[in-house]
Amino acid sequence: MPYRLLCLALACTAPLAGCDGGASPDAGVDAALLDGGRDASRPDAAPPVCSPGCEAVLTCCETAAEPACFDLRNDPRRCGSCAIDCLAQNRGDACAASTCTCGTADIGCRGTPEDFCCPPLGPGSLAYCANLSTSPSDCGRCGNVCAAARADRCDGRECRCGPGRGPCDGTPESVCCQFGADIGCVDTTRDRFHCGGCGTLCRTEERCEESTCTMGTACPGGCAAGEVCCDGACCSHRACMAGVCGEEPPEDAGVGDAGAEDAGIEDAGSIEDAGSLDAG
Repeated sequence: MPYRLLCLALACTAPLAGCDGGASPDAGVDAALLDGGRDASRPDAAPPVCSPGCEAVLTCCETAAEPACFDLRNDPRRCGSCAIDCLAQNRGDACAASTCTCGTADIGCRGTPEDFCCPPLGPGSLAYCANLSTSPSDCGRCGNVCAAARADRCDGRECRCGPGRGPCDGTPESVCCQFGADIGCVDTTRDRFHCGGCGTLCRTEERCEESTCTMGTACPGGCAAGEVCCDGACCSHRACMAGVCGEEPPEDAGVGDAGAEDAGIEDAGSIEDAGSLDAG
């Protein structure tokens, strides 16, 4: 009785070698593939015949033209089996000891989106196994980085900002920001809770215009980072006193810089009050 039928007859009640229940994890060579160069999709097909025959260490495998002899120990296109192509199946970039290898991973990758062999990122780097479903550095495809301005994570092979949301545009008008427990796309050109950048909070008496915390008349084009628009003129928060840019007071003069501490999170209100996180 053929061995496969014997397994079925015994119903594989114990994890016998060769039964599906006893198959070991994939270590670069798929146990489901048949040896000897036969097509795994046609297990009853006769093995290919090479003429002349192959040397002892070589195996006769089918090719697009005619059967040929290959060394399954180190051929990345036929690694351990005629049917295992490390490169095409994204298992690895080389073959060693009849096993696909990917960079420093001696047993290679499985070739699935969750365990995918990515090529080197640049000169001097190595191939590597990546999870294309969750890796923010290889989201959906090798080397696709979820930039912080667009997303806070990779989920389902897509960069996302906040729960159930797609990525932001990554422009000043659409930046992925977090405020408390909320994460979403924010317009940093006019959001006083994220004015000019995530977490930059304007004072109560200020509004956000052109990415600048502004009091009174706006400053065309906005101000440089770290400055505020003080009734039409750009200066530091310390120099903006009573709506007029002047000389900065000495450090011990009791005038604090207007960071988030001065503005007060209590004063800022909740993210719902900000009204700027993209609900879509």
